[in-house]
Amino acid sequence: MRWIAVCLGLSFVFKSMAAAIPTLLLLPWWLLAARRHYRADSATKRRIAIDIALFLILASSYFGLGLIMGGQRFWDEHIGAMLLDRASGELSPLIGIGGPGAYLRHMTTYDGLLYCAIAGVSVIASGALAWKKRDLALGVVVTYAIGSLVLLSLVSTRLPHYLLAIYPAIGLCAAFAAYHASERLAESG
Repeated sequence: MRWIAVCLGLSFVFKSMAAAIPTLLLLPWWLLAARRHYRADSATKRRIAIDIALFLILASSYFGLGLIMGGQRFWDEHIGAMLLDRASGELSPLIGIGGPGAYLRHMTTYDGLLYCAIAGVSVIASGALAWKKRDLALGVVVTYAIGSLVLLSLVSTRLPHYLLAIYPAIGLCAAFAAYHASERLAESG
């Protein structure tokens, strides 16, 4: 659990919004793992408090460093426009720049239709296999890949580099789907 907290905190250091989406998607899985391994003793509660504190310290350092390095510009762009304007209703948090299909158009333009077809089939096949085999680890990867694309598509920021975070999950889905397909072919002779 400590490594999860540290890694998620560090992901916020590099890009807060791009890290927030996967964190929200992975939170249910993280809580499920924590519940399975939870012991109601004071040492465990202290560890949980330390993990949460580590995450918050690391995650908030993005804003601290941003303010130090960017000053008023950072405040205006990240706090003013991204948080305060959205909270006040001046800027919609959903479906903005480029519309909800912007990331899919970007992927088809820059990665190509063949890649997108392979990625889509791989993720869908992996989702079906995760459900059929009750494979929680694969379920996490599929949730991460699909959920990140959907939630990023709904958020009004359309920065192509936000997509970089989902490519490893797509690759893992493709590897698992290929492995399963090769097993099936071997069984059928």
